[in-house]
Amino acid sequence: MVKYKGMNLLFTFLGLFFFSLQAESVTTLKSVSSYIKLNNAATGSTGYVIYAGNTYNDCVGDGTLPCDSCVKAAAPIKGLAGNSTGLACNNGEIYPNLGFSVTISSDQKTSYESGCSSMILVMFGSTVIVPSAITTFTPDTANQDITATWTWGGICEKLGSSATCEASFSETVKIGFNKTCSNSTFSDGAIDLKIAFRYIGYGPPMSFGCDENALGAFEALCDFTLFPGDEKGYIKNSGANTVNSLIAGNQSASGSGYASAADASGVTYSQARFYYSKGSDFSILTTASQYKDIEMNVAGLQADSITGLQNGAQYVFLAASKDQAGNIIHFSDPTYAGNGLAMSALTTPLGETQSIIPEPVEGLLKDQRCFIATAAYGNSQDPQVSILRNFRDQYLLKSKWGQKFVQWYYLVSPEIANKIKTNPWLRAVTRVILWPIVGAAQLALWLPEAGAQTSSAGLDLGPEFDAEKSDKFQKPPGPAEGGVINVPHPLEKKGLIRINADGSYMYKTKKLIRTKSAQVLMGSLPSLQIGLNGQVETFYKSSTPFIVSFSDQSSKNIPFNFLPKQFEGRWGLGFGVLSGNGVLVNSQLPSMESYDLYIAPLTYDLIYKFEYSRTQLLAPFLGAGMGYLGLLEYRNDGNEVSPAGTFFLSALGGLQFSFMRLDPGALFVLQSEYDVTDVWVTIEARYMKSFKQDIDFSGVHVGAGVVLDF
Repeated sequence: MVKYKGMNLLFTFLGLFFFSLQAESVTTLKSVSSYIKLNNAATGSTGYVIYAGNTYNDCVGDGTLPCDSCVKAAAPIKGLAGNSTGLACNNGEIYPNLGFSVTISSDQKTSYESGCSSMILVMFGSTVIVPSAITTFTPDTANQDITATWTWGGICEKLGSSATCEASFSETVKIGFNKTCSNSTFSDGAIDLKIAFRYIGYGPPMSFGCDENALGAFEALCDFTLFPGDEKGYIKNSGANTVNSLIAGNQSASGSGYASAADASGVTYSQARFYYSKGSDFSILTTASQYKDIEMNVAGLQADSITGLQNGAQYVFLAASKDQAGNIIHFSDPTYAGNGLAMSALTTPLGETQSIIPEPVEGLLKDQRCFIATAAYGNSQDPQVSILRNFRDQYLLKSKWGQKFVQWYYLVSPEIANKIKTNPWLRAVTRVILWPIVGAAQLALWLPEAGAQTSSAGLDLGPEFDAEKSDKFQKPPGPAEGGVINVPHPLEKKGLIRINADGSYMYKTKKLIRTKSAQVLMGSLPSLQIGLNGQVETFYKSSTPFIVSFSDQSSKNIPFNFLPKQFEGRWGLGFGVLSGNGVLVNSQLPSMESYDLYIAPLTYDLIYKFEYSRTQLLAPFLGAGMGYLGLLEYRNDGNEVSPAGTFFLSALGGLQFSFMRLDPGALFVLQSEYDVTDVWVTIEARYMKSFKQDIDFSGVHVGAGVVLDF
């Protein structure tokens, strides 16, 4: 009986414990109206913040979704200075009878009171904002999603003292379940929801240069610069913003001029909007024109691009500032007399402030392409295109008249190729015309020619040894007193053959002969000269790429066996990269398009290493070989990949120094544990000779690295 009472008390205690845990639960905010973006109020906070905006435009929707006043009240941007109210709009404008819904739930069944007309409360201090509608629910059943709806007119009247939502405010309300229908307290923990609402009663034009040629408070964007690209335009502004410049100004009241104080909503400018259109007439741009929003913060306008433009066509651009509430204001006007700094004064050699003409961009390997043939066959790697490319490289580029022809071809062919690739009939006719040209080129390539072959890079390694001393291990204990006990030594399996009188151990090594070497070598290639003018610096900051190469050296790499055993073959593969920008085809000015040039030398060398002693610290080596330098140029927008390459010959020599032979104990550990017979530090000089005129890197390549013998 006592045992039963104890169990009963235990269950009673557990029930009370779990009930107390449930009582600490809070209301969960499931969602708000779909047109609202819900944000965390602050890091680690359980509250939320929403942004909403309204302008002077009389824009009304269906009561469910906000109104797009930029489209419904579309107005021309140019000439806005003549408008007494300026210009402002919002793609998601709030209006008084627009519904605002919130969905919450609770895991407490007592939160779901029966007979309660206002199940959910929104309270601002002690003021209750009763919802206009609420979904049905089952009383005393936990975890039900309940949606309540208010009108923005009711919210604005309580929080901003304007039922027409024509006043800015920033207030925090609490949302939760109505406790026992009292309309004064919440049944459990409520949710904090901050509402930042901005109203714009007038919108002055953007003042380029910000009047005094300095970015002031509440002025956001002051200028922007356009840069032409390949079927795109790049946009960026001249410098950093300030915290004050990103604060939205108070423009709630109607009038003109610029704000002198922060808006009551506390919102900031977060984006710049760029309206653009094909043509040269700014007057065709309206608030309903095509646009792109670009992020803006204290660091300035984040560089971005507008794609899908047509090369060779002129485009005009006008800008505006966008705040967190979605309001668009401060439209730029190229004719506005109040601009402190004229937009034309902001031009640079690379861009314009108001309009651009996009044009094709070419990379360093532009002369490795065949425009017309590629357009006809549809693939730059088509065998027919490769034949024409090889004919150009091996014949045309080796004579002055051929170089002039290639230069002329690259001047006129892009425009022709653009027409061919979009017309199936022209592609078919061009292939027929190219057929005898391809045949003649193939015949010429079959004729004997002065070839091109190449060299490689690598590093060598060391000798072998029979036994080493080491005082790393202690003597085994002596025999028991009164007799001799023979026991196997635990290091016998690792090669221990004798313990000398001085206590040193003698080992027999497992591997007596080096069979191969592996190397890592780092250094810069000779200066690259690519293209007919050879000006790598036009595209990339350096013409001497840093290369990391990996090599494997062994006598097994020699396909024949009549050479002395000191000769070994070495395969090597290197990798390097250069980064830079392309060049605008028509103006030949640097473009904003970024390029990466990947460089991969593949080498094979025949090496003779002057190593004759197992204790030799220095080992010189000589070699000769051939190789292939592969190039791949990649435009970072993914619209262009250009491969190229050339064979080369090389002669090399160097010196290796073994640290390990100064420390026999360490060398033994490497050999016994990792099968490494030696570690060398190496330096190598290689003369490389390229056999392609438009890809030339002939010169001396010096590298240093580490070699492991196995």
